[in-house]
Amino acid sequence: APAETQTPAAPAAAPETPAQITTAAAPVVEQARATNTTTADEHEQAPTAEVSPAQVAPQPSAAPAATTTSFANAAGLDWIAMVEQLELVGLPRELARNSAMLEYEEPRLVLSVAPQYEKLAQRRHVETVEAAVSALMGKAVSIDIRIQDSGDILTPTQTDAAAAAARQREAEIEIEQDPNVKALQENFGAVVEDVSARPGS
Repeated sequence: APAETQTPAAPAAAPETPAQITTAAAPVVEQARATNTTTADEHEQAPTAEVSPAQVAPQPSAAPAATTTSFANAAGLDWIAMVEQLELVGLPRELARNSAMLEYEEPRLVLSVAPQYEKLAQRRHVETVEAAVSALMGKAVSIDIRIQDSGDILTPTQTDAAAAAARQREAEIEIEQDPNVKALQENFGAVVEDVSARPGS
């Protein structure tokens, strides 16, 4: 029988040499180096943000110190101003408004009440006024009532009445000097009537 002919096997591929591996990886290494260099340059070139004084939030200022209302005057105490601040209602309020201050020397406050308002000066009403005055002044005050006319010293009610009368007189003068009113008076005999004196006004 004829002899079988064997075909020799193809030689195996030769393994990559170290030089070939190094050559293949070189582009990757170079790219990584380039990336790191760019990143470092970006960090070095990044500008530092500067905060101007206008951008700094202002610190809140300290709250102003609480102030207290002063009722002192040449006589030692401004009774008219104080009465407006007292937390009073009803008859005690009317007592305070129809009282005039005669003198004040801590802790004693002397008030005068006209005879027509004597019924307001009952002890319980006086004590209510005392408590309100003491609370407002922040210290104990003792009130003495004298039933008498106060003379030239006005009570809060009298002060308000005098102020209202002054405003009324100013309004009357303004009307009397108005050119249109004068024309009506001269041409038609018009009369300015005071309606404030009418009942219910």
